[in-house]
Amino acid sequence: MYLPVLLVLAGAVGFALTRSGVEVTSGRLALLVVPVFFVIFFGMVLEQRRGVEKINDAYSVMCEGRVLESLAALEQLAPQMSSPAPLFYIGHAQLLLWRVGDAVTRFEQFAARTGALNGVPGGAKLVAPSVALAHALLGNREAAARWLEKTPGPPMAKLAELVLACRAGDLPLAAKLLATHDALFDQLGGPHRALWQALMMYARVPGGRVDAVRLFRESSPDALKPVWPELHAFVLSENERIKSGA
Repeated sequence: MYLPVLLVLAGAVGFALTRSGVEVTSGRLALLVVPVFFVIFFGMVLEQRRGVEKINDAYSVMCEGRVLESLAALEQLAPQMSSPAPLFYIGHAQLLLWRVGDAVTRFEQFAARTGALNGVPGGAKLVAPSVALAHALLGNREAAARWLEKTPGPPMAKLAELVLACRAGDLPLAAKLLATHDALFDQLGGPHRALWQALMMYARVPGGRVDAVRLFRESSPDALKPVWPELHAFVLSENERIKSGA
């Protein structure tokens, strides 16, 4: 991204010198342009460092459970940075709030914009488990499978596989996934952990429970209805049963 800036700058300086009658040599042009380029370059580096600090602050707020506050800060920050990093965290916040369609959009924007030149190499593999889970929740089986091929191992990827099995009504496969990857699922936290535990009950596997407070936090059960109506009905039913003491 810096090379175009340097080329434009060199062209502008060369044109100005030529118009003023000064003989332009490569050495003279370099002496004029290079210092200015380094000032611009280091200014951009400092700006990016400040941006990373703000991302870290917003993510810390998210980890404290203040997802809406974190999301607002990240959305304000994203247009100010050339790095796509804020998009990843925006997608994560939206997924925690059950804004699953919006999460897919942000995750895929992040993946499309990542690369070595903007400081996020391998971004598609980094985001793959999260975007696979989002697609799985929406019932986009083929899209989820494509993303799972990139990074199939992490807990979020296995949660996506579990969602796909439950959405397909393949409860034996869901039970097998739960048994095989129990240690991985146990690493999940917050709403994702609550989803894992709810899907254990949904798949009729012992040990599951529906914790609506943890599952929705700053969102609400209504946010789940357009995403996965059957699970929404199941969660409401179990929540009512728990409240009634049945």
